Amino acid sequence: MAVPSIRLRRSSTNGAVPTTSQLALGEVAINTYDGKVFIKKDDGSESIVEVGASSSNSGVTVQDEGSPLSTTATTLNFVGDGVVASGTGTTKTITINGGGGSSSLATAIYTGPSSSQTVDSSSYIDLDIDTAEGTPDAIFSNSNGTVTLGASGTYLAMCTCVLDSTTGTSRWTGELEVRQNSTTLGSVQGGYIRNADGSTETYITLSRIVTTTTSTDTINFRIRKIGGRTPSVGLVQDLCTIQIIRLDGIPGIQGPAGNDGADGNDGTDGEDGPSDIPQNLEVGNYTLTSSDNGKHIKASGTGAITIPSSVFSAGNAITIFNDTTSDKTITQGTSVTLRLAGTATTGDRTLATYGLCSLLCVSSNEFVISGAGLT
Repeated sequence: MAVPSIRLRRSSTNGAVPTTSQLALGEVAINTYDGKVFIKKDDGSESIVEVGASSSNSGVTVQDEGSPLSTTATTLNFVGDGVVASGTGTTKTITINGGGGSSSLATAIYTGPSSSQTVDSSSYIDLDIDTAEGTPDAIFSNSNGTVTLGASGTYLAMCTCVLDSTTGTSRWTGELEVRQNSTTLGSVQGGYIRNADGSTETYITLSRIVTTTTSTDTINFRIRKIGGRTPSVGLVQDLCTIQIIRLDGIPGIQGPAGNDGADGNDGTDGEDGPSDIPQNLEVGNYTLTSSDNGKHIKASGTGAITIPSSVFSAGNAITIFNDTTSDKTITQGTSVTLRLAGTATTGDRTLATYGLCSLLCVSSNEFVISGAGLT
């Protein structure tokens, strides 16, 4: 006699699932192709349930700074150069770093004018300083002394004018002005020539922080006479300089925005700073001190100027004028890096007779130097 067999409701079709109308409560259905078993469930609403399958996703829990989110997943893919995974066991930490800018400074140095310019009028004349020293960064361009800032950012714009008079009985003082898109940002008055007293050369220097949100803003400098009489006073050929330094580097890919922090209390307004650059007269060998920040050093004797370590911080700036008839050495102190602007050259620099240079601290014990008569 044959042994009887019991066969359940079944299907051999790949992916087939019974409907609620095909199964009664307590009845079982099998998909013999998929190897799955189904029953009918009624908790007030009828549905088909696969026996042995999880009723919920047991994937990972996504947390934002330690706070669980409702999202669950079995796979999370993080893409980017700044993604770092850490941790052991079942808990992992994914760190996504935002994109940063270049660590190098974008600079441009120009000298001029290519021929002497007379400054004998109370009306401003534009400074035609456009001969590039080294290779300016590609974001800058210069047309007859007007420099285009080719990217949004924050810049330090500096200009030094050297003037002389060797004929007549000249008396002269002047004013140097900086403009952004033909709008005056500031000016400084200074310079003094009086041939009768033996003073035949002078200089004026001006620096300003410039911020732009476009790639088309321009910077230019102008000069005029404000006092005295000038039979023949002019800009010294090829000894005047314009220097532009981008302070925030070349931007990289922007990283994800973080949460806004709470606003802090407004600080008290500080006193207005001086419009001129105070002078420190030094004779012989001299080592710069922290009190020289924001001043100009008039070096009137023999000896070197030394830049010490662990004295200055980023943003400190000093101007040095060689008021002698011989070259003067700007010495790179121990543990100090002194870089010639616009080049990779480091080390001691030589400032020629009546040369003028600007020294900017860009990070701890690292300085950039540029100027007229500097090698």
